[in-house]
Amino acid sequence: MRFRCQAKQLQDAVSIAVKAVSARPSVPILEGLLLETDENGIRLVGSDELMTIETFIDATILEEGRLALPGRLLSEVIRKLPDADVELRSDEWSQSYKATLRCLGSRTMLAGLNANDYPKIRDAEEKFGFSVPQDELRTLIQRTLFSVATDETRPILTGALLEVQEDRLIMAALDGFRLAVARIVMPEPCGEPMQVVIPGKVLSELQHILAGDEAPVDISINDRNVRFKAGRTLITARLLEGEFMRYRQILPTDWQTRVITPVSALGAALDRASLIARVGKNNLIRLNIGDNTLTMSSNTEQNQSEEEIGGVETEGKPLEIAFNDKYLIDILKAIDDDAVEMRFQTSVSPCIVKPLEGDDYLYLVLPMRVYTAPSA
Repeated sequence: MRFRCQAKQLQDAVSIAVKAVSARPSVPILEGLLLETDENGIRLVGSDELMTIETFIDATILEEGRLALPGRLLSEVIRKLPDADVELRSDEWSQSYKATLRCLGSRTMLAGLNANDYPKIRDAEEKFGFSVPQDELRTLIQRTLFSVATDETRPILTGALLEVQEDRLIMAALDGFRLAVARIVMPEPCGEPMQVVIPGKVLSELQHILAGDEAPVDISINDRNVRFKAGRTLITARLLEGEFMRYRQILPTDWQTRVITPVSALGAALDRASLIARVGKNNLIRLNIGDNTLTMSSNTEQNQSEEEIGGVETEGKPLEIAFNDKYLIDILKAIDDDAVEMRFQTSVSPCIVKPLEGDDYLYLVLPMRVYTAPSA
């Protein structure tokens, strides 16, 4: 195998495909990236068996062939090459499957792996397919991914639920302490309603690959797999099996206290109060809601922070409630509105965060129980 291309182009492609390479692969061949000639250039493949990323680049093909090279090492080597043409040549007859990269005055030789051992990528039969603009899908992921569970005691919660409902795409994620739901309107109806659970790792990598434009992402789904095609990159992943929590059943239907607050003012106060909360290692912040007032505080044995948030509107009963600061910070980072509405029932009931108008997103956060010593 021998080809020539731009180093920057190869670097970008390797950095995409290597995202699917596990740090602790189940078999040695999965440490590698598969490179093979294609009628349109070079195809690069990375896989951990549960997720596969394929991408393509233009190249001048001098000799057809295929090889597998250690993915992470290849990524580091190419990243440090000068911005010029690079030529890669492999000695397929060698027992070490060596490959040589030349770029200007740089020459690097890498010991590869037997490309014939690389698992075959099977094209799954599509049962359901639709397209969505890349920027819309990226927003959907950004608004929910942080609520995907990292604790694998409940594997189904390590993914996000993707629901198709006529002309709407809904994504939901929860980790036992918070729930995130986001919705987008599709350019056209998608057909029959359906739902699948996509691993959080897959969505995380997809989010980094998607461009922030209106170019379409083609999504194909069958009983076991989902495939995303964005430009010249394809991500294929195994769906999570099991029943996702019926999250709509845990959403409060009424409220006792309602607050409308500017996002920027709430975020700035939260950033400052969190400095003290983290010193105390409990990440606890308190909200005190009064008549058109909202105060945020955090304290330790030696430190204290109190923030008055301006521009708020309140309705209903006064309330004092406490939260893990990280949960509120994650929500505010995902919101690009100027103001949000927060709804509360009691100091031990979940809080709802939603837009002032519409239903593009909705967040539920469980409060922290705080012991208050009885007055003398």
